[in-house]
Amino acid sequence: MHDAHTLEVLPRPTPTTDSSEAAFARFDERTRRDAERSLSLAAFTYAVAYTLAFGTSVLIERAAPGMPLPPLRVFIVASISIASGIAMGIIARRGNLPPVRFEPLAVTFGVLASLGIAAGAHNWRAAIEQGVLGSGLWIGVWVISFPNLVTLCPRSVLRLGLLSALTFPVMYLVSLPSEGLPIIDGQPSVRAPIMFLAQLVIPILICTGIATFMAVRLFRLAHDVSRARRLGNYQLAERIGQGGMGEVWRAQHRLLARPAAVKLIRGGAPGSDGGPSETAVRRFEREARATAALTSPHTVALYDFGRTNEGGFYYVMELLEGMDFRRLVDATGPLPSARVVHLLRQVVASLGDAHESGLVHRDIKPANLYLCRRGLVFDFVKVLDFGLVKGSPEGDPTRQLTVEGTASGTPGFMAPELAIGSPHVDERCDLYAVGCVAYWLLTGRLVFEGPNAVSILLQHAKESPVPPSQIAELPVDPELERLILDLLEKKPADRPSSAREVDRRLAAIETREGTWSQDHAERWWHAHLPHLTGSPVPAPALDPLATAS
Repeated sequence: MHDAHTLEVLPRPTPTTDSSEAAFARFDERTRRDAERSLSLAAFTYAVAYTLAFGTSVLIERAAPGMPLPPLRVFIVASISIASGIAMGIIARRGNLPPVRFEPLAVTFGVLASLGIAAGAHNWRAAIEQGVLGSGLWIGVWVISFPNLVTLCPRSVLRLGLLSALTFPVMYLVSLPSEGLPIIDGQPSVRAPIMFLAQLVIPILICTGIATFMAVRLFRLAHDVSRARRLGNYQLAERIGQGGMGEVWRAQHRLLARPAAVKLIRGGAPGSDGGPSETAVRRFEREARATAALTSPHTVALYDFGRTNEGGFYYVMELLEGMDFRRLVDATGPLPSARVVHLLRQVVASLGDAHESGLVHRDIKPANLYLCRRGLVFDFVKVLDFGLVKGSPEGDPTRQLTVEGTASGTPGFMAPELAIGSPHVDERCDLYAVGCVAYWLLTGRLVFEGPNAVSILLQHAKESPVPPSQIAELPVDPELERLILDLLEKKPADRPSSAREVDRRLAAIETREGTWSQDHAERWWHAHLPHLTGSPVPAPALDPLATAS
């Protein structure tokens, strides 16, 4: 793990004029996917536009008296061009092109498209004798516009332009046996076709130079965007979550075949130099190091952390596949008591590890409790987001960097002492939140509900909760209900004193109530997983009242 004050900055790529295959392969996944979508759109657009233009031209020539239809070779080339556009659109739309094949395929399609445009000038002898340029300028337009739609390296753009410039000479040579040389001043002329083709090719070469110059800037910009999505050794692939404090991205290690979740957090309060304040930096470091030091298998693993060039922070965590407790209840309804006990024991195992290290989570809620599968183990719980973690009063006082007198957390799950901003906060505020979570799992409802955050916080501070058995759809074990109500006591001293005590009481309930076994969990997952597709990371908030700071 590197120093949290610095972010490894990748070397700025050399202006990207190297081989197209290697250059495009260095793009991040999102940039490549955007390029594939652009290629698909350009290909489909070309196929439709060319079909309309060519079909209209044929109809006009057929309706005009004495005008012959285009020769068979023109129909063949036009069909190839249209088919290449449709095929390229379908292939690129699927989004599974190997990076080393993208640019060769794009250039091939671009040249076939130019060949189709050149095929429109089918009556070469008449055009040369009358000095009519026909569709020549359209290839120049295509050479400039195509690289602006599709991300190509300068070398590929140059290759596309040069090959496109050859399409007119090629089509003329193909037509020569059937049409013959043009008659100029009563004599067959060789010089006239050369001059005529030069008038067509030179503008295309000029357009090629312009397009190549533009590609240098556009491709460098694409590289900069791709590089901006890299954090240290991790390459951001796609955004899979967003909240008030930042974003969560699916990421890939550049060297290891290990997926990860990267949480980007916006910078804290600015300091005198406009960057994050020293307090914000120290708090971020403390939170990251605190999470990394926890060893419970039920705490999300932290791989790395650091600061971005823009002054924000980032965490690199294990990528979890499953669903958070909020989505679990929203999708399937309240849970039976046996399963609630099974899940809560894993939550308090993580919290017990944190509490014994002198750390308090302070934001336990369904969105921060994640249900996943780990190998052959189903219903495996991970506790996430120790972003509000705080040292307990017995711990190192330098760790207590949260501003005193403020409430931080989620209103629906905040202990009374947190709701009133008490400076005396210990692990029992987490246990209160565990009681709120248990209430949610059993009933699908918050302990206290109200029109706004203040109303909810006041109820946590003053009102007694309705026992869950009175509103739950399923039977609630009496001992589990007693434990929940004990956890929801207003005074911290009246609650269970530790996560160990909560676990002992849960274990006793589990023995009497019956165990939620792995067979139960596996059957549930196989029955529900096909219907529960969604983000592999927790949603950032439970409701509009989610975070009060």
